Amino acid sequence: MTFTRLPKTDLWHKLPGFMLGVLFLYFNNVLAQPRQVTLTVYNKNLALVQDVRKLKLQKGVSELRFTEVAARIDPTSVHFKSLTAPGRVEILEQNYEFDLVNSQKILQKYINQKVTVLLSEGRSIEGTLLSGSGDIVLETPKGEIRVISTSEVKGFNYPKLPEGLITQPTLVWTVRTDKSATHNVAVEYLTDGISWHAEYVGIVDEKEEHLDLAAWVSLENRCGATY
Repeated sequence: MTFTRLPKTDLWHKLPGFMLGVLFLYFNNVLAQPRQVTLTVYNKNLALVQDVRKLKLQKGVSELRFTEVAARIDPTSVHFKSLTAPGRVEILEQNYEFDLVNSQKILQKYINQKVTVLLSEGRSIEGTLLSGSGDIVLETPKGEIRVISTSEVKGFNYPKLPEGLITQPTLVWTVRTDKSATHNVAVEYLTDGISWHAEYVGIVDEKEEHLDLAAWVSLENRCGATY
């Protein structure tokens, strides 16, 4: 008996997508309640995400913020709808905030504002930050201009996190509804960074009459969110 192994490319054409359902994941998020996420993973490092959450919408105009979304999202693909009462929720504005915080961005946001520079020798200097590119340029309360080499700087103290910087990617909607109510809302979007591949193992019996075919599918998630 002759056994011919079917090429993987033929099998892939017969399997255009792999469905993975993750039901009722719970997160400590002030907006998100019980959550249901469904992924449809396609070829070419692309996935469709449907994220269903239960939210309390207030009458009038309010803002909704969705955290725990993919960092590699395609913002143009985002779609929001209420599953409970689609006709009662109007989307006024939609934004994707992705300016994630890091030390250099904080420093640049504090140009022309007061900071405390911590020096490696244990001292600190307070003043208005004039430049954070290369050496640190600081104007002291006495009006003196101090240029501090980066090799002398141990760190900085800032009063608060600057506006516009966030700790994780966030989808933001401004919505309007005619009454306060709890809604199941569905958010769908495309993201790259999620891929899948399959391996097939075929075992022929001793008489070479039957084939036991096993398939394993592996998912790789590099989109920046956990599902």
